[in-house]
Amino acid sequence: MNRVLLCVSVLAAIVAASCALADTITKPWTVSATVGGVYTDNRDGLRSNKEANLDLTAEPRLSYRLTAEQGQLDFYVAPALKWHSNPRSSSEGSPQNDAELFGGIGLDGLYRIVPRVQVKLGESFLYTDDPGIDEGGATVRTNGSFYLNNAYAEVGAELTPKFIGSLNGRVINKRYTEDSVANYEDEDTLSSEANLKYMMGSGYALSGFVGASLFDNESPTVDRGSTVYDVGAGVEKTFTPDFWAKLSAGYANADYENENLDSLDTVLGRGEVVLRAASPTRFRVSGMHGFYAPYVRPYSVQRLTSVAGSVEHDFTQQITLAANAQYTQGHYKNEGTAETPGGDDRLATAGVRGYYRFSRNLSAGLGYTFEHWDSEVRESFNRNTVDVSLKAEM
Repeated sequence: MNRVLLCVSVLAAIVAASCALADTITKPWTVSATVGGVYTDNRDGLRSNKEANLDLTAEPRLSYRLTAEQGQLDFYVAPALKWHSNPRSSSEGSPQNDAELFGGIGLDGLYRIVPRVQVKLGESFLYTDDPGIDEGGATVRTNGSFYLNNAYAEVGAELTPKFIGSLNGRVINKRYTEDSVANYEDEDTLSSEANLKYMMGSGYALSGFVGASLFDNESPTVDRGSTVYDVGAGVEKTFTPDFWAKLSAGYANADYENENLDSLDTVLGRGEVVLRAASPTRFRVSGMHGFYAPYVRPYSVQRLTSVAGSVEHDFTQQITLAANAQYTQGHYKNEGTAETPGGDDRLATAGVRGYYRFSRNLSAGLGYTFEHWDSEVRESFNRNTVDVSLKAEM
């Protein structure tokens, strides 16, 4: 109990310091602070021997935005103090301390070289122990702290009033601090894509793309890793600046790093319908099929099918409710070892969340998420998660 009181006191002090600092900061600098808690009834994602866990986090955030005629620059730094109610011991995996300092730093920039050519660059560096669940996929390893570096670059050019071209690339590096985890979980992803779009008029556009992605994952026992090549075409329709739809299809090929395994191929599909801030109700529906980096170790690649949707509605100026759901099925080929027999890995999640704005600068959130994992290549389980947060922006 004393540790809980100490942690709450430190969290309150961080928020108070952030609020005090806000009085001395002027634009383009802004400051915010978020205090929150996350409770789960299955910390490790197990069918049995479940452990409940409560995390309390305080995260002050300092942001900078510079806008100029030729572009803009966004920068942030966000240290985070997290307290764990149920830390692991070394014998159970990578340890979690009772209290630990995490955080992230990031930079995004856009620069117009000439009116019809622009460059986007971005970099984020994060230290955390919570991989989270991402739309279109998930990772369930939460038993180790890690560093995540994510950098991207994109060049876009209006070749003619009708043709727009772009070339982008991304590098992601993940490094665990615990050697016993890093030997199996450290990973690198390198991807790039070239796109050419033809503006047809009346909000329609046709596009063609070609891309490649390289995935490399550490393993002391299995030769793993893969390279995926994509090529295809698509159509887009912009109904309003906030309402648009995309659909594309093509061909995908996956080559294993292990030369003893034959390459795979499949049809490629992507689709998305988005309604953003144009009305009190906003939604997004998406789907995809193709080859992607694996969510299950120690496999090298998966054939993934995923559908996801989210909707939120402003009932009043103070109250917003949101709901989301997704289903993913990843198929894994037998990679020739006892550790990689192959099979399907299915995930279904559903969540609801409510937001209440006390004022323009102060808001609170409460959410619930249910996860159901049904897998032939790892342990199946269910998990319930509840989170609550309070955010102040200045």
